[in-house]
Order: sequence, then C-alpha cells, then structure tokens
Amino acid sequence: MLNWFEKQAPIRAKFRALLFVHSGLAVLGLLATLWAGLGGGLVLPLIASAAVVALSVTAVIVSGERICTPYVNTVVRMEALARGDLESPIHYTNHTDCVGRMTKAMSVFRENAQALQASSAMREKVSTALSAALS
Repeated sequence: MLNWFEKQAPIRAKFRALLFVHSGLAVLGLLATLWAGLGGGLVLPLIASAAVVALSVTAVIVSGERICTPYVNTVVRMEALARGDLESPIHYTNHTDCVGRMTKAMSVFRENAQALQASSAMREKVSTALSAALS
C-alpha cells in the first residue's frame, strides 16, 4: 500500500487517499464522542480519541514524507542539472507517478546534454587539428 502511494499513485490519487484516511479517522472520533454522550463511559472514548489523534498525526507525517521527499529531491536535482551537473544520478525513475515522469524526462535531458557536450568536444578537436594542419 505505501509502495503504491509513494511510487505509483498520481498526486491527485494521493490526496484522495488522504481524504479517505482522514474522513475515516474523523468518523471514529465522532463515534467515540457519541459513545461518551450516550453514557458509555469516558475511559474507552478517551482511549479511542487519543488513538484517532495518534493515527491522524502518523498519517500526516508518513504521507507528507512519502509525497514531499521525492518532489523536493527531484527539484534539487533538476536545479543541479540546469547548472550543468550531468554526472550525479537521477533518482526516482522507477516511479510511475508524476515524479517518475519528471525524472525520466530529466534523464533524457541529461543524455542529450552529454551527447551535445561530446559532439562539441569532437568539433573542437577537429577544428584544432584542421587549424594546425592549415598552419
């Protein structure tokens, strides 16, 4: 499930999944409140409410990490690529979500820049050799 969430789900599906999780947790909180209100005692509803809060916090932390880390790392790598770093690896190309699509495109950009660099170096060698021969 977390692998799907992190590597495959489109960003909109990730947020729909979060909506589902948080809605379910809210319903559990409401049920605990209802139980307490109907005289079911306070201990169990308090434990249930504390569990709902803990699960909600955990869901936000885990999903935030699973969504933000690949995006932030990709932006940082993209900026390095724009500055000319053609050697550092491009991660997340195995993802099928938006991050994966971006990193696959970045890999093509890097390969094209490397080919252009090699071509320019070859032209420089030929130009130098031709200039030396003509002299």
